[in-house]
Amino acid sequence: MEENQLEVAGTIGIFKSKRTTLTLIRRHAGFWRFNWVFQFVSYVFVFVLSIMIPAVFLGEPWIGFPASLSFVIVSVTCLKWENRLADRRIGRRQLFLEIPDELNMSYRVTREGLRSASQAGFGITYWPTINAVELVKSDWLIFVFGVNAYVIPRSFFSSTDAEYAFIKSVLGYLTPSALARSQRAEKFLSSLSVSSH
Repeated sequence: MEENQLEVAGTIGIFKSKRTTLTLIRRHAGFWRFNWVFQFVSYVFVFVLSIMIPAVFLGEPWIGFPASLSFVIVSVTCLKWENRLADRRIGRRQLFLEIPDELNMSYRVTREGLRSASQAGFGITYWPTINAVELVKSDWLIFVFGVNAYVIPRSFFSSTDAEYAFIKSVLGYLTPSALARSQRAEKFLSSLSVSSH
């Protein structure tokens, strides 16, 4: 296949990067990404004990339980309210800055690197800076320096043959270490090749 044929294009939601961010956090932080949960649980546990122990010593343990339960409910409600407020402010900020909901993106494989273009601009990412290629749900993620990633939805490809040719070409330009980290992508391509032929 000719190099200029290895190009895909489509429309992607501007905040689809949220999913990418979660994937990056999971990739690098691992189990420790749940650290905030342990902190919250520890805080609740200490608070519950601080209420229950005096109540038990006073001979009326039933006083501590409602207070502890109320504290947990109020804490969870406040967290949800804070998240909703943050989402609304982000939405207003997006409208104020005239950030579009979607971007028209295109990606092209060249000998120098992966070229990307949108209405915001264009650029090239050189192959040695690409760390890995992974398929996450319905998106291909091409990791750059392990801290950023290009998101290429599978819907960008007109057929499984086009998807196979594009990703296979990207894998062909990776360094040996990056290719070793992309074994699951290679495995998926093998199954894709078998199912499409």
